[in-house]
Amino acid sequence: MKKTIFILMLFFSAVSCSKNDYPDLDFKQEMRDFVIGISDYSRLNDPDFIIIPQNGIELITINGAED
Repeated sequence: MKKTIFILMLFFSAVSCSKNDYPDLDFKQEMRDFVIGISDYSRLNDPDFIIIPQNGIELITINGAED
């Protein structure tokens, strides 16, 4: 069973997409837009709704650097 799971994990990691598959896509901007969309939708139902990001420092800068 463990061997089957390991083989499946290897397969899915081999066929997963990489940045080279989508050269024109800005993944950071896509994530920013996604979080903004969740926030906007949620605030329609609850004006006090807040999003607390975890490990999202790269999303608030243009180049992803902390400084």
